Amino acid sequence: AAQQHILSLQRSVDETERAKEAMRRAVGPADQAKAAAVQRVSKAQADLRSAQRILRDLQETQVTRDQNESEAMEDEVHTIDVDTKRMEGTLEAARAALASTKEAHQRLQSEKETMNAQRDEIQRTLNESGGSFQLSEEHLSKAAAAVKRAKDKREFARKNISEKESLLVSARQSRTEAEAAVEGSLSMTARPTNGELQQLTLDGAQREKKKLEKMLESTERECGGANEGATSRLALQKRLE
Repeated sequence: AAQQHILSLQRSVDETERAKEAMRRAVGPADQAKAAAVQRVSKAQADLRSAQRILRDLQETQVTRDQNESEAMEDEVHTIDVDTKRMEGTLEAARAALASTKEAHQRLQSEKETMNAQRDEIQRTLNESGGSFQLSEEHLSKAAAAVKRAKDKREFARKNISEKESLLVSARQSRTEAEAAVEGSLSMTARPTNGELQQLTLDGAQREKKKLEKMLESTERECGGANEGATSRLALQKRLE
């Protein structure tokens, strides 16, 4: 009985050993799977940190580029403002010169009327003297003074016309510079970043450009009419002399 009991215990020990061996064999693949999973998790964490670092770099680069573009836009807008103010000053000077030309035209018209009256008086004197052409000293003095005043007024008108032409040339040059500045602004604002700010700036620059073009065209038409009037007045005075 003891021998059988020992054999039974021996069988139990063998079974236990086999069970332990089977458990060791079963635990081996699980450990390998666990190690592989840990390795995949580590790799995923490393990829995530790398992606976060790349995203931060891209965000910093985008912010820097937006700031540079915004500063460049502000500089361009300032340049356009300066050119606009300079054109406005030129147009104001052209208006003042045009007003001076109109005033000179009125004075010339008054002188012409005076000369016409003096001419009529001289003609009456000639008719009364029977065509002898013997003019009194007073009439000759008046005629000489009238001719001198007409020459002075003609020279003054010529000088004014020359000044108006110079102002028109300056105004055209300022308009060309402003157009170039606006074209530069258009090329800069074509990029899609900061879309709303760029569109507002572009619309304002285009409106200001159109307004200045209309003002300059109006001034050119007025100065052109004044120049034609002055030319016809000079021809009339020459015929009268």
